Amino acid sequence: MPEARPTTSRVCVLLPVHRDAATLAGAFSSTQAQTLRDWRCLLLVNGADEATQRLAHALAASEPRAEMVMLREAGLAKALNAGLRRASELGIELCARMDADDWSMSHRLDVQVGAIAQSRVAALASDWEVWDSSLQRLERVVRVPTDAQEGRWRVLLENPYAHGAMLLRTRAILEVGGYDESMDKAQDYDLWLRLCVRHGAIGGVGQVLYRHRAKDATRGAGVLEQARFAARARVRAWARLPFDDGEELCEVLARVQAGELGRESGLRAIEAMLRERGPTREGMMAWMQLSMGAHADIAGAGVDGDDAFVRQLGVLARTLAAEAQRPVYLFPGGRIARRALREEGLRGVVAGVVDDSPERVRRLLAEMVSEGDAGESIAVLEPAEVPADAIVLLASHAHAEQLWEASARMRARGVVVRSVGEQMAGAERGMERGTERANAWAEPKG
Repeated sequence: MPEARPTTSRVCVLLPVHRDAATLAGAFSSTQAQTLRDWRCLLLVNGADEATQRLAHALAASEPRAEMVMLREAGLAKALNAGLRRASELGIELCARMDADDWSMSHRLDVQVGAIAQSRVAALASDWEVWDSSLQRLERVVRVPTDAQEGRWRVLLENPYAHGAMLLRTRAILEVGGYDESMDKAQDYDLWLRLCVRHGAIGGVGQVLYRHRAKDATRGAGVLEQARFAARARVRAWARLPFDDGEELCEVLARVQAGELGRESGLRAIEAMLRERGPTREGMMAWMQLSMGAHADIAGAGVDGDDAFVRQLGVLARTLAAEAQRPVYLFPGGRIARRALREEGLRGVVAGVVDDSPERVRRLLAEMVSEGDAGESIAVLEPAEVPADAIVLLASHAHAEQLWEASARMRARGVVVRSVGEQMAGAERGMERGTERANAWAEPKG
């Protein structure tokens, strides 16, 4: 390990490399292109092949802000822990993760360093894109929880964060023991769960700052092994949750069971408790119970959930287009929107579809054209292009809440966002009252 020397750098990029000779130069160049110039980069060479070692050495030699850290044995967690310790020796308070086959937007460090300085979180995520393995096709955009208190309980259900897109406080990560080197996979998810217990929450920036390259292998033993390690970390985190027998939680469950409160309103009320008080075992169990029940309600007895939702979406689109006399759009432009356009006769009713990935929508519409469905008559817009006088319908029942969050910028411009069912109706009532607090989801009292 090189001798520690003083540094004025604000942030250190941890870039582990293993067998990445084909992609490392691109990832490293995205670090060099950062608008924030005050950074260092640690190339963590862990059990790399000769080609990768030679390239890492050449890159470090060409960039005075870069340094190589050699590790003989391969191991992502071990390499990252070594990088964290080295950053600590250099007196660097922030560490940005970066994968050797991904890409950081040029303003990533500027935005994240500025955002974490305004908060007390131990780690800060950003929205991220998933591209195909050749970085030629955008597959989807993933939105992270921007409310740190919401992320604190959401992470107990799934890992919403891209490892490479995280900015970490060096000391906070080392205080919780760093990465668990006994975990061959899902080391990041395990760390996020432990951080939420010790430091309370992980923050989020609602901007796309990172481009992730999807691996070609999407099935098989590797995916199952990843899932096993993630499940192990999640179950351990559940076991550490505190107990809650609060009367408010019991009252919500009782009112839902008695039919005095809708399941979606019950979910929103429980989510407000989880945000305000932090996750508890009973709170999470209640949320999962009502969540499963709400999905069953949407599906209906003996009817496929997509079928029922598409029909209801078609009815709502026609009603709003006729009564409001305003352009109506579907968001996003995926499978549900395509089915509604085809099966519910919404061409000529809706003005178009909205999506973060217009190219993906255009491919779907091209398929409709080839099948004789005249998809070329449908406009395809990005969220920023939606007219302020438009009405946007959320074309998903499985991800309605995430889409509601993703529509925040459109709503801020005056766009009205609606969804099938009581969930978004309750949110609109709250918006009209000038608030988006969690109690806006509650049913109105008589």
